[in-house]
Amino acid sequence: MEDQVVSFFHSLKEKFPSINFEVIHNSFSKDLIHFVIRDENDRGFGGANSQMLAAQKAYSEFIERKAMGELNSMFGVAFKTSNGFAAHLSYEEAAESSRQEIIERDALLLSWHGKIAPYWVGEAELLPMLSEGNKNIYRAHLAHKLELRIGLIAMGEGIYTALGCVKMPNGGFYIDCKSGTSLASLFDSLVESLTFLSHYIVKGYTKKLKIKVIPEKPMDHFDYYMKQRSNLDWFFKGSQSVYEIPQGRIRTYDCHIDELLGIETNRVVCYSEGLDMQTYYCGKLSAESYNKTRFESIFGKSFTPNKQVHPLS
Repeated sequence: MEDQVVSFFHSLKEKFPSINFEVIHNSFSKDLIHFVIRDENDRGFGGANSQMLAAQKAYSEFIERKAMGELNSMFGVAFKTSNGFAAHLSYEEAAESSRQEIIERDALLLSWHGKIAPYWVGEAELLPMLSEGNKNIYRAHLAHKLELRIGLIAMGEGIYTALGCVKMPNGGFYIDCKSGTSLASLFDSLVESLTFLSHYIVKGYTKKLKIKVIPEKPMDHFDYYMKQRSNLDWFFKGSQSVYEIPQGRIRTYDCHIDELLGIETNRVVCYSEGLDMQTYYCGKLSAESYNKTRFESIFGKSFTPNKQVHPLS
C-alpha cells in the first residue's frame, strides 16, 4: 500500500479508533482498486485507479453514513437510507452531489414505474467515450459472459441521468444509476461502480444467496434481480430517444458535520430533499411510497404505474 495511503489511514484511526480498512483488488482490472472503511456501525466504499483517490472516496462515504446515523440518533429514525446525503471536500461539491442523487433517484423511479426504457448506447458509440482502462473492463465483462450496457434514462436542464446494467447468463441483472453534466464522466463512473459488483458476482456471490420475496432494504433490491424475472422485455428492448423530465424543486442543507460529530472531519456533508419529486424507497410500490402528484405531472392524470419491484439498491 502506498505510504500516502498508510499515513491517511493512520490519521483516520486517531479520529475513529474503532475503524478498520480493507483493500480489494478488482479481478476485472489490475489498475482498479477498492477500499472499504468500516466500524461497528457504518461503512464506506470507494473505488478508483488511484489508491489515494479510492481511500478518499471510501472515507467520504463513511462520513456521509456517520452524518445520517448521528441525525437519526438525535431525531429518531428520520432517514431510512442515505439517499440525498453526500460528503466532499467543499460545500459546492457536496451540495451538487447530493442534489444530483435526488435527481437520479427521481428519474430512475419515474422511468421504471412509467415503463420508459433506457436509450441503450451502442458499443460503437460507447467505447470511444470510455477511458482506456474502462474499455478493457468492458471487454473483461464479455470474457466472463457478462453483458455490460450503458443507457440514458432522462435529461433535463443540462443534467443527464445514466444507467449502467450488467446482464448475467442466467437472465439476472444488476444496475447502478448516476446523474451529472458530463456523459463521458458518467459512463466511466458507471463502469467502475458496476465492476465493483461484478467482482463479487464472479467470486460466487449468488451461490448461497437467499432472495427475499419483498425487498426490505436497498441491498435486497440488488439481490432480487440476481435471478431472471418475467416481463422485463420492455426494459431490455430500450427506447429510441432519451426522455426529458422536468426537474422538481430541491432543498439542500449543510449538516455541519464537524459540530455533529465533535471532531474535525475535513469534509462537508450536505443533505438534499426533493420537495415535489419521487423519493427512493424499499419494497413494493405502495400508496405511501408512490408520489402520485409527481407521476401525474409527468404522465398525465390517467397514468397507471408499472408495479414491478425497482432494481436500484
